Amino acid sequence: MSVQSKEVINMEALDINGGSGQSFGYIWYRNTKANATAGGKLRITGRVHDIAQVFVNGKLQTQVIQSNDDVNGFGFWKLK
Repeated sequence: MSVQSKEVINMEALDINGGSGQSFGYIWYRNTKANATAGGKLRITGRVHDIAQVFVNGKLQTQVIQSNDDVNGFGFWKLK
């Protein structure tokens, strides 16, 4: 299923499943019109509430989870 929006929509607010949203799984947020330059930085505002993985041209840019300590890095939900 594909939903297009100009704003990021959290999974519980998606207009699917009779208005009850998505209760589990993954959501792929995609921006195909980003104008990035080599060596540039991506800024994500707000707070990641689970896991964020960043891909550029199909290549993973964020670390792969290999241990429990890895979840303290960028893109992972934390208690603080």
